[in-house]
Amino acid sequence: MSVLIITDEVRQLVRELRDFAERPEHYYDPGPRETWGAKPCPADNPRHVVYLASYRCVYSITLNEGTHWRHLSISVAKHYPNPIAAFTIVDLFGFTGWDGTDVPPKVWSFLAKPEPERCIVMCQKIESP
Repeated sequence: MSVLIITDEVRQLVRELRDFAERPEHYYDPGPRETWGAKPCPADNPRHVVYLASYRCVYSITLNEGTHWRHLSISVAKHYPNPIAAFTIVDLFGFTGWDGTDVPPKVWSFLAKPEPERCIVMCQKIESP
């Protein structure tokens, strides 16, 4: 199991990534569904990636047909992230609705991707960016 300790340094790393990703000029717009994959994704841009201990986090504000979404993927080498640690990270990135349990709230879209990514992905609609 990977240990996650929330320190001031961790909070600062998350704040810096959010400050970058949440500026409109850095939003990720994949374009129409038929062209998805044509543009580099946030995971390919080091400014959208932060490592919190062994947790690799990729964060963006993603546009989908005019709707804004918080979009965060979390991975750990060789296994899926611990749910409580992952949801704690999600909370740091500004997602709302989590009650502290190991179940994601209904207001998040949640996906566990199989190998080779072996990560979890959370999205939450933003009502007004």
